[in-house]
Amino acid sequence: MANSTCQSRIDALEVTRPGHQKALNALRYVGNVGSHEGEADFDDLLDCFEYLEYTLIELIDERRARLEAKADDLLRRKGRPKSK
Repeated sequence: MANSTCQSRIDALEVTRPGHQKALNALRYVGNVGSHEGEADFDDLLDCFEYLEYTLIELIDERRARLEAKADDLLRRKGRPKSK
């Protein structure tokens, strides 16, 4: 996949599901170096696996959105118990 195509996909995702651009670009850069230059730093690769895991969790499970919704509910109730 060409850089411009990959970048345009990352940009398009940022419009619909913001907050992942930095991690995805880091993955793209390390992948490009490994693919085209034949070597990538091992610690960078480990970081990329962590970025990928986090990004997939967020895109599929929407954990951050669920936690923010819970926080919004608590803030709206000002910490008081839910009505029964």
